Amino acid sequence: GVEPRLAGGFAQYAGVAGGPAGLRLKSMTRIGAAIVGNGMATRVFHAPYIRATPELDLLAVVTREVAGVWADPAIALVVIATPSSTHAQLAREALLAGKHVVVEKPFALDVGEARGLVELAQQRGLMLTAFHNRRWDSDFLAVRAALEAGARWFVLCDTNGGTLPSEVGRVVAEVIAAGIPG
Repeated sequence: GVEPRLAGGFAQYAGVAGGPAGLRLKSMTRIGAAIVGNGMATRVFHAPYIRATPELDLLAVVTREVAGVWADPAIALVVIATPSSTHAQLAREALLAGKHVVVEKPFALDVGEARGLVELAQQRGLMLTAFHNRRWDSDFLAVRAALEAGARWFVLCDTNGGTLPSEVGRVVAEVIAAGIPG
């Protein structure tokens, strides 16, 4: 089994519901969601966002026994919020089970794993995305715009207690992985 079953609603989570490449909702249709992992990311971000979205139903939060989630036809969307070393394997299992997947960052530990997941999702016609709660902040958008315009060098100013360079680095990697020329 799936433990514990939780009631609640939510949608437009990380661009899933109604997005251009996301799940399309018919009127009054709700998407069953599950979260794999029960740490801070689940408690602070994923569960509250899912519960706040009327088009989504949080049906399960599991920590170890994922087979019940994979087998449950009511669950269409799985959020992977486990230790980083497990992200790619759990995302692969979810995709093979026919689930749409949102993966907490880092998406995968290497480019080969990430490409394999993207290819699998495309082959199966499933949505796969990385959750990054800062990707729409102005500094991230500025880096993306500069890269799209052809910038090749950046001077990084650490104004965020030491976290800015690594966070900007993740955006740069995301932009490059998305295939923006560079």
